[in-house]
Amino acid sequence: MEIAGDSIIIRKDCSTITKSSIEYYDLFPKDTTLHWNLDYYGPLYVPHKGDTLLLQKENIEHYHDVLLYENIGIQIQNDSAFLKGIYYSMHCFKNNYYFLLGDNFYQSKDSRFWGFLPEIHIIGKAVMVLFSLDPDRPWYKKFRWHRFLKRIE
Repeated sequence: MEIAGDSIIIRKDCSTITKSSIEYYDLFPKDTTLHWNLDYYGPLYVPHKGDTLLLQKENIEHYHDVLLYENIGIQIQNDSAFLKGIYYSMHCFKNNYYFLLGDNFYQSKDSRFWGFLPEIHIIGKAVMVLFSLDPDRPWYKKFRWHRFLKRIE
């Protein structure tokens, strides 16, 4: 998980071909010029409350959903933003955001697909590992007993 003010960068070993060697055009942000995939992603800045963003074409594309979420009535036309009919050139973030990654890297539909999570939408906290399996072990040795019912600190 990347928190507000961090930048997310994913760089996997390029010497092997993986499932994600093809480009995923449904990745967030929906900018096909980036040529990002699951093994090569970012850098992408995670918005922090109070940060100011210059609204250029690239930033409008990358933070489109955040701009719509934080500014009711904003209109985005091509590479410009308008609020109540007035050109909007800078945006000051009103919320902290998070970028979440699932634990099953290639199968998780996480922030790489749906974007940033506003802090005010977080309603819970993980406090305990119920059970944990090791995918690289044979079926009879998969269970990680040392993690069973352990508190998360």
